[in-house]
Amino acid sequence: QRRELQDALELDSWADLLRTDISSDDLLDVASLQHLAPGGSPLERLLEQSGDPLLRARVCRVLADFRHRLAGMPGAGHRGLAGRERGAAALATLREPRHVLRQKAVELEVQAFRHVSDAIRSVWHLEMASLALEPGESAVAECPARLDFGGGWSDTPPHSLERGGVVLNAAVALSGRAPIQAKVRALRRPELRLTSQDLNKTRVMDSLAEATAYGDPSNPFALHKAALVYVGIVPEKGRSLKQELQRFGGGLEISTESRVPKGSGLGTSSILAAALLRALWEATGVDASPERIFEGVLAIEQMLTTGGGWQDQIGGAVPGIKLIRTEAGIPQRPACETVALAPEADAALKSHLVLFYTGQRRLARNILRTVMGGYLARNPDVCRVLREIKEIAVDMRNALETSDLDRFGRLMTRHWELNKLMDPHSSNAHIEALFAAAAPHISGGKLVGAGGGGFMELVLKSPELLAPLKRDLSAAGAHYYEYELDPVGLRVLRK
Repeated sequence: QRRELQDALELDSWADLLRTDISSDDLLDVASLQHLAPGGSPLERLLEQSGDPLLRARVCRVLADFRHRLAGMPGAGHRGLAGRERGAAALATLREPRHVLRQKAVELEVQAFRHVSDAIRSVWHLEMASLALEPGESAVAECPARLDFGGGWSDTPPHSLERGGVVLNAAVALSGRAPIQAKVRALRRPELRLTSQDLNKTRVMDSLAEATAYGDPSNPFALHKAALVYVGIVPEKGRSLKQELQRFGGGLEISTESRVPKGSGLGTSSILAAALLRALWEATGVDASPERIFEGVLAIEQMLTTGGGWQDQIGGAVPGIKLIRTEAGIPQRPACETVALAPEADAALKSHLVLFYTGQRRLARNILRTVMGGYLARNPDVCRVLREIKEIAVDMRNALETSDLDRFGRLMTRHWELNKLMDPHSSNAHIEALFAAAAPHISGGKLVGAGGGGFMELVLKSPELLAPLKRDLSAAGAHYYEYELDPVGLRVLRK
């Protein structure tokens, strides 16, 4: 019994330590690596016994880093590895080739994000739905895109679940219209007809298995399928698809469209998920609250394995400029504070803040795994940046309210520098050339969203510099976009 108590106290101590900001590297340096090796080690036991999925995610990342370090050792040693003797002992304990160690490290990294997904899924309450539209009637949801100014990444699980997030962003229309739309039309026949207007593809689902195969985000209908399951129209296990739709009350034709370049960084995938959820809930007679929609998008992005935080869907669905905060916890409960600008400050922002498309697509999923993987490892730079960008979001709000656009631009540039510190791949030679071409004309700027391509937002030193900025960026391969702040946000109507 004493031994069991000692073991429990030891596990509690390890759990408390893992919840701090101590990095994987420091943890491995101060501990005996033989003590961390598989086979009854505290970390292995925590992974088996803990009911906290976020703690398990952290353990997986530490164990992955342990294997990466061993796999990289020349012989039995490695830089800063708590002594060559302990490193050799740990390597002898594992007795695995380096390529096997590396493969297991990658598997543990993937497992870590599965545990994050488990944490988000733990609060789901799925209910079966029924059709509330007449045959031929439609529910159409439209939504603007979003510009993120400050705090992006702090909203992303697991960070937001453990530390909370602070984001400043805005809902924007492009070329005078809300660019994101989801349409759900009731069919008399019990069938599912899915359309992606962006890809010009349509598919009629043949079976329940096909209608619930949402795990591949590259599938053009993965979002449609995940939303149907989450809303409770199609169960993951049940009778035939035809029988389930008869129970539901009829079939559906679901069409989605995003009139924004792919990989834009404007939050379109998350916002499209919000629009689709809103249209589906309208079609099933559910008056869904904004909180339910935001939580649903977080869930769907876990179903799709893409991850993602809460700022995109809130940024598009809630009108205007807003500062959004959450405390640590599951589920996240975002609180939106509207940034109401005086008329002269609003006019100054509209004349100084400009938007350009870089001409390059970006893949947010890979960047997300890099940044949040760094957070799970408690990489000191990543942890410091995540703290600082939350402060920047508040400072940017203050700069807007006082119409200090030079400071707003400088803060935007600081944010961009911090983004690149967390993940150098968020920029490239083309993007750096664009910023260099823009530098004489701007107070500051950054890429929108996760980086790696998409749109860039820039703050002009004066409105008169827009013409030369257009000239120089056009010559470097970027394209100017008209936008305006959207005063409505997510809207739905029946047709």
